Amino acid sequence: MARQNFCLKSLLCKAICLFVFLGGIPAYAEDPPVYVMQFGTKGTGNGQFEGAAGVAVDSSGNIWVSDYGNHRVQKFNSSGVYQSQFGTFGTGNGQFNNPIGITVDSSGNIYVGDLRNERIQKFSGSGAYLSQIGTSGGGDGQFYGPIDLEVDKSGNIWVLDSGNNRVQKFSSTGTYISKFGSRGEGGKGQFDWPWGIAVDSSGNIWVADTYNSLIQKFNSSGVYQIQFGEYGSGNGQLIYPKGIAVDSSGNVWVADTENQRIQKFSSSGTYLSQFGTAGTGNGQFNVNSPSNIFIDNSNNIYVVDGGNNRIQKFAYSGSGVTRTLPSCYSPGTKLTVTLKAAPASTTGSYAVEETPPAGWTVSNISNDGTLYSGVIKFGPFYDNTSRTLTYDVTPPAAETGDKIFSGTASEDGVSKSIAGQTVISASLYHPADVNKDLLISMDEMTAYGAAWKKGTVWSIAPNPIPVDYVIRAATLWKKGGKYKIDCTAGTCPLCWVSVSKRSAFREGESSAVRDLPESYKAGEAFTVSVEVTPDSAVTAYGIEEQIPLGWTASEMNEGGSFDAAAFKVKFGPFITNQAKTLTYQVTPLTDAKGAYTFGGTASFDGNNPQITGDISVTDILPGDLNGDLKADLKDAVIALQIAAATQPPPTAALAGDVNSDGKIGTQEAVFALEKVAK
Repeated sequence: MARQNFCLKSLLCKAICLFVFLGGIPAYAEDPPVYVMQFGTKGTGNGQFEGAAGVAVDSSGNIWVSDYGNHRVQKFNSSGVYQSQFGTFGTGNGQFNNPIGITVDSSGNIYVGDLRNERIQKFSGSGAYLSQIGTSGGGDGQFYGPIDLEVDKSGNIWVLDSGNNRVQKFSSTGTYISKFGSRGEGGKGQFDWPWGIAVDSSGNIWVADTYNSLIQKFNSSGVYQIQFGEYGSGNGQLIYPKGIAVDSSGNVWVADTENQRIQKFSSSGTYLSQFGTAGTGNGQFNVNSPSNIFIDNSNNIYVVDGGNNRIQKFAYSGSGVTRTLPSCYSPGTKLTVTLKAAPASTTGSYAVEETPPAGWTVSNISNDGTLYSGVIKFGPFYDNTSRTLTYDVTPPAAETGDKIFSGTASEDGVSKSIAGQTVISASLYHPADVNKDLLISMDEMTAYGAAWKKGTVWSIAPNPIPVDYVIRAATLWKKGGKYKIDCTAGTCPLCWVSVSKRSAFREGESSAVRDLPESYKAGEAFTVSVEVTPDSAVTAYGIEEQIPLGWTASEMNEGGSFDAAAFKVKFGPFITNQAKTLTYQVTPLTDAKGAYTFGGTASFDGNNPQITGDISVTDILPGDLNGDLKADLKDAVIALQIAAATQPPPTAALAGDVNSDGKIGTQEAVFALEKVAK
């Protein structure tokens, strides 16, 4: 909803602010951040999200994401490959009810805003529960909607207590220290459901004052400094901004959520630039996105694109050079490195020095670049023209592990490090290949599949084992077992391809469709079915079904099993392309009430389309008057009998009230007859 009802005084103040910060001052031209990668899809499986909410990166480059709807935190490596997770739905230690904000301190401890449990939880870098801060309420140290949080360089924890329209400060041990902020429509230090908080290198506190469409700055004592922004879609204007981050140069980056873009401002609030549009492509953001933003020490920008259930990463150098690397490397196989040079408009000359990993062979250097003593040199260029610089490198045939690229750009005698990607990984061996001989044996394949079905820990990450990794192992075994890494085929596990034939997958030609009853009865089992239709080119497939938390599953056909710890029903791997109807019984909790959601993933040769069809079931079914979980001719007769008797209907029958008028009559009868006719 558009907030248009600012008072005249507020509008005049903001107009003056805009004149000071923006009026007559044109934004300088600069290249936008370079899109690097993305990871995540909608779902409940490993690496999938049901509303990605917060993102943070630790000192080792690991990426931590709060998975709001799945009530968990997931860990990814610097390449966006799933590693592990922690958290389940609940109110106990280490459990969550819609986790949202997330941050990491200098020791690698993780702090999570446990939104609907009204608390902050602290975990070790391995995901072990350590402690918590806060309870529900409006007092000191209490929360009503702890949406975002940040840890400063002294270890103090700053919590955005959104429902109470304030910021609270705690010591590193969780002791309450102070607070600032109150409810209001854009006054100094007043908030209206703020969503984002950031702390800069000087200890200043920046707040995205969401429903006032403002950014406010405070010093480390909580004293108001400045504000900028105004409701609108122009440069420097904002519509309900949520995420906020500050880069190493003090620039402020704002997730302008309802405008579906990221805007950049100077530390004084002057508009500088923006990137992003509405959509689902690379560098685009979907509905209610972008919702959060994080900037690491190399000025890489991580954006939570919650509407697309993914995290997008961008490399930013401002006026400088940004490096882009392939997703991984294959030993002995040539790959291309790209350096995007964007000098400042005032630059008179610039040059670039780039150092690839030792022992790698360099070739095809562009722009008359040269190689000297392991260093690639571009320039000098006596102008300020942007250039795309490239070169090829070939790693040794026996190369293993992560490798580092480094480099420096110099403009008019001033040097700074090349921004962007610095580390490239070799995903040489599939985790099922415990012998590391580039061969998936039958024993390795079946052992890996058994560990997946039972939910047990495998000796090689990632854990829990993702279904697409299992299916990829089965596919490789079926095609002879021998495989290689092909970084052009996609990220893991698609990067592992058979040496005899590359896996085929045609988008949209393999499918899995779920069928649920229209309603359930608490404590009584019902049947769920999934119609699976693989494409003719598929070699192996499997299914993971996520049932509601606390419910139980049984009576799986086709050798399916129930992982009670994860509330997942697992089918496969099936080493075939034959269609199957997979079924299982699910039993709701005895006190179940309302609507519940099912989720799931189908994996065909390691490709993961979502299971479609029915996704939710409820305990209330319009038109069902006799409690048999359907609306049919019997219900029509009951409705007419109740109407003819002109007396209040039985309480149980009111659950089938079609129009919520507290009566049972001809409308319920017509509704039931229409259901029968269909």
